[in-house]
Amino acid sequence: MNRNALSTLLLTIFVAVAANFGCQTTDQKEQESKAIADRMALDQARQDSISNAQRRVTDEEWQAFVTETKAKIKANDSGIEKLKADMKKSGKKMDEAYTKSIETLEQKNKTLEAKLDSGYEKGQKEWAEFKREFNHDMDELGQALNDLVTNNKN
Repeated sequence: MNRNALSTLLLTIFVAVAANFGCQTTDQKEQESKAIADRMALDQARQDSISNAQRRVTDEEWQAFVTETKAKIKANDSGIEKLKADMKKSGKKMDEAYTKSIETLEQKNKTLEAKLDSGYEKGQKEWAEFKREFNHDMDELGQALNDLVTNNKN
């Protein structure tokens, strides 16, 4: 076969194949569009369902977190009040740094309580970050309080 005949044959085959695949009736196109729209609606419904379930879990988790944290804040308050009472009862004059440390701990505890009371209104990802940071701050406060108690006994 010569080159022109081969080129014509290949062109004819290509056009026939393209015409066969590219020709859809209006009904077929409408059915495909409807099927795609149905899949998208179903996917959206699933996402909404998942989001709502996560929200409920987060609300339950938030309530448990608040209860646990309020107990820690109350324990910190008791520890701070005990330090103040021991300072007055001991009759010895505490240095300014010690008194300032107690006041600083008391202020940090009040700040954390206010942060807790202001609530949490962010999404799931932010919740994990909020919880991690808040727990870190609470742990630091608890450790500082324990260090102050230990130093007071020495």
